[in-house]
Amino acid sequence: MPDNLRVTAPLTTNNKIDKQRAVRENPIPGIASPDKSAPPPIGAENKEALAPELMLNGDSVFGKFIQELIKTPALSETMQELVYAVKDGPGMPQEVVSVNELLRQWFDSIATDKAGMLEDLMFQQKNSSRFSGPLFQFLRNLSARAQDNDLMLRLSGFLKSYDAHFSAPSTMNSIRKSLEFIRLRIPTPYAGRLQEMEAKLPAGSTSEDLKAALKVLNDEILPFFGEYVNKTNDLGASRNRIALLMHSIARLDAGSKEELVEKFEDLLQYMKFRFVLPDDSLNMIKGMFANEVVSERGEVKNSFFDALISLLSSADDSDLSDSKQTHLQDACRSLLLDRSVYMPYVHLFVPIRFEGRFSFSELWIEKKSGENRPPADGTKAPTRIFLLFDLKDLGTFEASIELFDRNVGIELGYPPAFRNRESEITAGVSRIFEQNGLNLRGISLSERPLQIKKRIMKKIVERKYALDVTI
Repeated sequence: MPDNLRVTAPLTTNNKIDKQRAVRENPIPGIASPDKSAPPPIGAENKEALAPELMLNGDSVFGKFIQELIKTPALSETMQELVYAVKDGPGMPQEVVSVNELLRQWFDSIATDKAGMLEDLMFQQKNSSRFSGPLFQFLRNLSARAQDNDLMLRLSGFLKSYDAHFSAPSTMNSIRKSLEFIRLRIPTPYAGRLQEMEAKLPAGSTSEDLKAALKVLNDEILPFFGEYVNKTNDLGASRNRIALLMHSIARLDAGSKEELVEKFEDLLQYMKFRFVLPDDSLNMIKGMFANEVVSERGEVKNSFFDALISLLSSADDSDLSDSKQTHLQDACRSLLLDRSVYMPYVHLFVPIRFEGRFSFSELWIEKKSGENRPPADGTKAPTRIFLLFDLKDLGTFEASIELFDRNVGIELGYPPAFRNRESEITAGVSRIFEQNGLNLRGISLSERPLQIKKRIMKKIVERKYALDVTI
């Protein structure tokens, strides 16, 4: 074959004299050509921008997370676009144009006073994790003291089942949407069979309904998709959605009440014999479990976030324009990235309409994890908080706060509009902390931006090898 021919053999002349090959002289390295200019050095800003791409494996889970984080617009940008989509023009006139009803409801739910802003902040803080309450606080403290891998294994199984149990209605809704998505993209004969099986799924979301739905999914729908993939070798969008469907079915199965009780009993028995817990402690844990799970407490309501979730859920099938749907999808992606195990901060945000202006405030509160070890002298490490809030027509304020017990130190960056008002800013900040029982031990003011989001990104990249899997 031509690929096997030797192409490096010396060429011969007609006189059968071997033709000498030219000797290639390698240039001496390190000598710059005087007629060529050296490439410009990479500045500090470019180095920071290129660092994640150079350091990370783009195919790893962490690499994909960083890529999504870089390309996803900031939540403040998408929220502002949605707010000004409701109003007719870039300002804040009184007349509201005709828009999608869900978008209008969300706009009307934005806080307009300090009390509403505080309520939205406290709601996010209390509900930043599903695992809140006395039971999970007890488990946090126990796992932190024990450092037991077998305990963590049983604890993770219980948490997985607990989360799946209270997410079962939304998981079932996701399954129905996936089935509809697949049915509209597969050949008609298969689509007809799938529609018949979909009709067998119960419409309700009670425990019995979910159990019956799980039986139909496992006994009929999953074997049907196995047959479909085997015969058609479909590798398109429907194949990817089938993979997502299987994940949702597995999650629904893990969330049954029987599975949850079994995982809890396994955890309780291990704690009983591993830590020699007395009967009083076991009964206390059972009581906390009953309050958290058996009673199936109702969902806490908040008008702003209820309206936001309804709006985000309707992004694909609403009557909004393509640009507004894109803003909703970006906002949804940003909120999901905030829940990643690689995110070292609890991200809180509060949009507010106050005195004719729209402001969007964001807080990043550092999580307490295993890597935040106390200093060698035994003192507690301070809690770091980043604050960013934007006032239309005035500019952006940035703050880096270190909170240690009741003492606080702050680095504050202010917009040029507040130049030569440093003393007024210092007095106002001191008054705010004093009113909340905090002692201001130091304040640093700067007109230059603090680059808060770059600091957050740097912290995220540093956590490449440190996952936050605490409860």
